[in-house]
Amino acid sequence: MNKFLKKVLIFAAIAWPICAVIFVCSMTGVITSSYYGFALDNNGVLYIGKSDGINIYANGQFTKTVYKTPGGYYFTIQDEKLYVATSGKVLEMDLRGNLIEKRDDRGSQEIEKLHKQRNVFVTDDTKYRATGGLFGFYKITRYDNNGGSSVIYQSPILDFVLYLAVLAIAIISVILFIKGFIKWSNIRDEQRYKAMQQPFRR
Repeated sequence: MNKFLKKVLIFAAIAWPICAVIFVCSMTGVITSSYYGFALDNNGVLYIGKSDGINIYANGQFTKTVYKTPGGYYFTIQDEKLYVATSGKVLEMDLRGNLIEKRDDRGSQEIEKLHKQRNVFVTDDTKYRATGGLFGFYKITRYDNNGGSSVIYQSPILDFVLYLAVLAIAIISVILFIKGFIKWSNIRDEQRYKAMQQPFRR
């Protein structure tokens, strides 16, 4: 067994179980890979749009998920109601996720509007902003009128670590593919060269 093939097999033996764990964690909602905005209700309860749905946090603790969906969406809270724009539709729901009304989003105007607003939410006396996003890590900061600020949420370290693991596996896979292709091309060229030299042998 040549050295390159041995490296590929070792990498596969390490990477495949990691990918399997990440896949299971993503499917079960243990980790989330997407961010679709945030909002707060009048009681200061935080709603964060993630890949598994809108996650609700009260006093910094996760309580439940409403509007569970595998598709992309953006949302906000107005008059203590959730407004979710997705797939050409606008859904009006109560804060428990119960559907009140559904209407068409003609020209995708609502989803584009909510997409632009996904990192900022403003109440009467407070502004909230989501920042970051590098390698899946972000935080939500509260800014009051007195100039003070405080972080009210930051994405879990586990999400960040597993995102980096996926990125590292992808980069190494590309590098191994390129190296393998170069080696295969060199072997093919050597075989062609030997084939061209054979008629001249006596």
